[in-house]
Amino acid sequence: MIVTITPNPALDLTYHVPTLTPGAEHRVQHMYIRPGGKGINTAKVLTQLGEQALATGFVGGANGEVMVNLLDEDHVPHALVHAAMSTRLTVSIIDPSNGATLFNEPGKERSEQEWEKLIELVTQIDTPDLFTVNGSFPPGTSEATVRHLYRALLATGATVLVDTSHEPLRWAVEEGVHAIKPNQHELADLVGSDDVDVRASIAHLLEHVQLVVASQGANGMVAQARGGEVVAVPAARFVVGNPTGAGDSVVASLARSITRDGIESAHQPATLRAWVSDAIALSAATVAAPVAGEFDEATYRDLLAQS
Repeated sequence: MIVTITPNPALDLTYHVPTLTPGAEHRVQHMYIRPGGKGINTAKVLTQLGEQALATGFVGGANGEVMVNLLDEDHVPHALVHAAMSTRLTVSIIDPSNGATLFNEPGKERSEQEWEKLIELVTQIDTPDLFTVNGSFPPGTSEATVRHLYRALLATGATVLVDTSHEPLRWAVEEGVHAIKPNQHELADLVGSDDVDVRASIAHLLEHVQLVVASQGANGMVAQARGGEVVAVPAARFVVGNPTGAGDSVVASLARSITRDGIESAHQPATLRAWVSDAIALSAATVAAPVAGEFDEATYRDLLAQS
């Protein structure tokens, strides 16, 4: 089982408009309401892939109730901690010229008692194969709480894959989680330089973690396991659509591959290349879907055949 942990979930609103013009009135062509947040998206994609996944995190207020109902409608298994403060909203405006314009609320602070409930919940799940920790942490979350979460997950013996940013990503590296998936900006932040040498940075991070998969947008991905070779895979062909959630599908793909093959298999260049190629194809197929947390199956099959 793959357990996704979303510290800061959101109720996602997506509007499709013909043209986005600041200061103007817009007529919405299509509108979608979906449960969101990076780990929620990852769990939804894993469920669509037929994998056994469990979405965990905080929900609260009326927005949280809507999220739970939508997860039930999508048949996504979940175990969520009901918190005092309401779940945040995120809004995506999609138009052909600009792509996705995002408005993300920061979320609400969670109490130490609520954090203890979540950590107790996830660490008492029977035989999880892998945990993902996805996305931002709520404002005010302490370093001690974040490190406590990582240590508790590692103590279960399951693999821990982290996709976050800023200090929580740095703390994940320092705590020695098994795998991380930074993008270019996050990699630069980790090494403290805007002029980042991707391969050298990955080599440095592998002193602490076992696997690094760095996404580089249009330049594809670079990955390496500790003691293994560097693998670079180009991006898939350009796909028009909504890029929101594409990175979450990368995490879903990697989580599935690691659970199936074992993280030790990443030392084999052919295996790691296959993992990354699958992640790129699934990510691009997510862009082809109308909302985050879904992917276009025909596009996915087509891109896999080309990889």
